[in-house]
Amino acid sequence: MKPILVITGETFSYGIGMFVRSFLPGYPVLYAETMGKALEYIFKTKVELVVMNVYAYSEDDHFMIKFLRRAQPEVRILIFSHNDDETIEEQYLNAGVNCFLSKKMTTDEYQLAIDNLMNNETRETEGEHTTINKIKHE
Repeated sequence: MKPILVITGETFSYGIGMFVRSFLPGYPVLYAETMGKALEYIFKTKVELVVMNVYAYSEDDHFMIKFLRRAQPEVRILIFSHNDDETIEEQYLNAGVNCFLSKKMTTDEYQLAIDNLMNNETRETEGEHTTINKIKHE
C-alpha cells in the first residue's frame, strides 16, 4: 500500500497520524516536519493521502496544495482546521483538497470522514469535496 503523508506543524498533526494508523493499519505513515520535506516525499514517493493542518506554516499554505496536486494529481488531501470559517474552507477546497475537517469533531466523525475519503465516497458535497459542514449523519 502507498503511504500516508502527515505534514506536521504541531502536536495535533502527530496525533492525527497515529489516529489514522490505528484504523488504517496497512498504510505506512510518513511525517514531514517542513513543507520542503513534504515536497521531497511527494516528488519521490507515491502517497495515498496527505494530511495537514490549516496554516501549519503560513497563511498561504493553500497554495501548497497546488504543488502537491501538480506532483501527484490523484493524491487525496485532507485538511484539519480549528477554524470553521467557511472562507478558509472555500480557499482550500478551491485549491484542490478533498476533505476539510474541523478539530472540533468527534473521533467517530473523523473516522467516518476519513473512511469515506479513502473509499472515494462523498456526502452532499460541492464538486468532489467532503467538508465538515456538509457531512450528514445517516
